[in-house]
Amino acid sequence: MTIQSNVINEHNELLAQENTQRLREAYALLSTSPSRGVAELEEMAKGGSVLSMLYLANHYHRGAHADLEQAERWYRQAYERNAMNSFSGLGAICFSQARYREAEEIFMNGTLRGDGVSMYWLAEMYRRKFVCRRDKFDVKELLERSMSLGQIRAKNRLAFMLLRGTYGLKNVPRGGRSLFQQYN
Repeated sequence: MTIQSNVINEHNELLAQENTQRLREAYALLSTSPSRGVAELEEMAKGGSVLSMLYLANHYHRGAHADLEQAERWYRQAYERNAMNSFSGLGAICFSQARYREAEEIFMNGTLRGDGVSMYWLAEMYRRKFVCRRDKFDVKELLERSMSLGQIRAKNRLAFMLLRGTYGLKNVPRGGRSLFQQYN
């Protein structure tokens, strides 16, 4: 069984545990009556609904009702329950606030759980030297793993690194092929 199928299975297990009709209705309320939608999702989250925590985190992370403090609160609650999407969301907030060590730890946990987005951002942190514990070959491995999970940003980053000769001149053609295949 692949990591990607593990992610899908985990998501399906979460859905099976949730009251999906109530969750859908509460999520729909976010666009028509945000205060009612938030109240309903908060009630479900207090009852242990991980998906409602993620909906609340996403609601507060971006858009008209952005509130990073609330977004972090809900991502953190979902993170404490190992919810897959919480790793990249919580890590992104920490990263945007220059809390690099904390972001690294969160992205590392996501990477260990098979989250391709976390793998990409961990590689980016190492590549940009926000944290200095890795070398360029760890970056390549993370990008390749992220690519295998369908992360197009990882594919682009690795292709450009290969084209620049970061991993030796013999890999330059591979970078060119990767970009050519993607855009044709």
